[in-house]
Amino acid sequence: MRGISFLIIAGKSDGIANLIEGLQLLDLPDNSVMKVESVHSSLPDLTFKPSFIFLAATENVISDINTLKIQYNTTPIVVVVNSADTLLISTAIEAGAHDFIELSKPNALQLERAIQIAISRSGYYNMLEDKAQSFERIKQNSINAIFTSLPDGTILEANNVAEKMFGYTEAELKAIGRQGIFDHTDPNLIRHLNTRNAEGKVRGEAFGIRKNGEHFIVEFSSVVYKNNIGESRISTIVLDITDRKEAEKEKDILIKSTEESFSLISKDLKIISYNHQFALRYKHFFNKDINKGDSILDYVQPGRVDIVKEIYQKVLAGEVAESEITVPFKGNVYTYFNSYKPAYDNDGKLYGVFVSSVDVTQQRKISNLLLASEKRFRLLIENSEDMIMLMDANRLVSYISPSFTKILGYSPQDILGKRPLNFTHPDFQAQTLAISNMAAENPGVKYSYLSRVTKKDGSYIYIEGTVINLLKVDGVNALVNNFIDVTEQKTAQNLLESSELKYRTLFDLSPTPMFTYDDTTFEFIEINKAALEFYGFSEEEMRAMDVITMRPEYDRENTRNNIESHRDIDFYHLQTIHKKHDGTIVNVQVYNNRVTINNRVQRLVQINDVTPVVMMEEERERANNALRLLNEQIQKRAAELEETNNELRKIAWMQSHMVRAPLARILGLIDILHDNDDTVDTVEILSKIKKSSIELDSVIREIVVKTDSVNTQQVGETGSTIGR
Repeated sequence: MRGISFLIIAGKSDGIANLIEGLQLLDLPDNSVMKVESVHSSLPDLTFKPSFIFLAATENVISDINTLKIQYNTTPIVVVVNSADTLLISTAIEAGAHDFIELSKPNALQLERAIQIAISRSGYYNMLEDKAQSFERIKQNSINAIFTSLPDGTILEANNVAEKMFGYTEAELKAIGRQGIFDHTDPNLIRHLNTRNAEGKVRGEAFGIRKNGEHFIVEFSSVVYKNNIGESRISTIVLDITDRKEAEKEKDILIKSTEESFSLISKDLKIISYNHQFALRYKHFFNKDINKGDSILDYVQPGRVDIVKEIYQKVLAGEVAESEITVPFKGNVYTYFNSYKPAYDNDGKLYGVFVSSVDVTQQRKISNLLLASEKRFRLLIENSEDMIMLMDANRLVSYISPSFTKILGYSPQDILGKRPLNFTHPDFQAQTLAISNMAAENPGVKYSYLSRVTKKDGSYIYIEGTVINLLKVDGVNALVNNFIDVTEQKTAQNLLESSELKYRTLFDLSPTPMFTYDDTTFEFIEINKAALEFYGFSEEEMRAMDVITMRPEYDRENTRNNIESHRDIDFYHLQTIHKKHDGTIVNVQVYNNRVTINNRVQRLVQINDVTPVVMMEEERERANNALRLLNEQIQKRAAELEETNNELRKIAWMQSHMVRAPLARILGLIDILHDNDDTVDTVEILSKIKKSSIELDSVIREIVVKTDSVNTQQVGETGSTIGR
């Protein structure tokens, strides 16, 4: 036992004395044994480094062992007990003790064996600890989520990847368990768990649930094992395969969606694999299902078996082959282009033949149409009035169309191999050469030109055309000139330009104010001198405005509405108001015509100042209003006189009738008195005369009152009329 030092924590154990006595029997060197009473109060300083520790077991054995392990790391610890206290011993072992010893009496052999066993176990435990730490590092640095759990789903441990994958902390994962992070409504998961319970392990796919509620697909492997005390534990490794599944899904969609069919054929011509399009075509055309393992020759069109065999023999020999087949179907013919390539495995060994097939029916139709189109356009070119001339890289004529000969009179022999400048008017030769140079230096750019060329009879015509450099375009390989005879148009244009000059002069010098404006933007385009003088603006000032802003502000909206309402009318006229530079408001008659000049829609406006006429109209209107008022007064006066006359007639009637009756009676009574005889009662007659006189007086009074009333009314109305 030389070279070993011991630390003894005595506590209150009766067996410590026996332990020390036993150690003395081992012939230990001096100062190799140190005894202290307590772990927490009397441990030696770090200069004493024991190679073995005896600890008297107490109720604080767990705390004591933890403290010793912190200070002395891997030093073997043997617990000293007085008797076989099973609970205390197991507690000490679980806390990290390497062995226990029961010493009722000194026994050097027993003690030496205990020391050797403890040292051996310490080394083994250290090795396990290293492996555990190594496993922990692997677990924490794994790209997979790793869980340790109980069979009921309770999570005991989870690594960092598990926390990131599911979005929970380890404490949260322990709290929610397997039920919280896997979809247990998935029948596949239930089936996998049953398999694990029956077989002790399982591998499969399931749906994980993140903390935010997101479901995602995972691949997992799970194993049941026993820990060091025989308890069942579950180790589960989880891999998020969302991206992989998405990629597989995209690949499946791509393969299923492609119009191209694929198949893999073995060296003995058996069908190994194929895509959806391959099976679909055979089903469509031949009403036949594809079966893996069948010979590909069983699916070949009758009459092509030998041809197909030969193709496969060449490909299996390392060649690449192609073929084109036609399939008649319901009155139509479909064309397919097949490609055959050798298929090799990962080791580079020939595995079989990869066959791809593309439907080229439409391409063949297009190709046939192109051939027909080429023929049609050749006929069009040969019968077109447009002239076509091709030049090579040296600017020598290599082709002329039939219309060239027809219009200019030259035969191909007259032109081919010569330069076009030989037939160009001297005034246009420099320009023609410059355009030809630009075209030669800029392939693919089209240049327009106007030139004048001589015909075979010596006369000149104007031509207008384009030139483009297609020297590097297969099938053309030339400078291409397309041009037409525009002599008539050019002559007409010259006349038009002359006419335009004449009419511009008339426009500019016209005494009538005129201008044109854009039908869309309302901006002025042309303004004649009379308009500038009429409005008092300079040309710059007037162009800074438009036909809306030159109006009084309160009339601008009305002006805009007028223009918009007449937009589709070629000609209209109306009377409105304009504002001069000095602020004067004038009344004008506007004549508006729609014209198109240089493909631009404009409105030509002529202005007629009708302000004096408007003023005269206003004065005449005022006079007419005065006459109309006077006439109304005369008519009213006539009605009033008519009413007065009616009243006077009534008075006259009263005078002639009502006055006459009592007066006649009075006169009759007077005659009776004049012829008085004794038979007449004079008193009675006088009484009647008085009565008739009173009646006459009443009538006369009424006449006077009515007459006064009529006179008063007439005087009042006359005064009122005069007052008005």
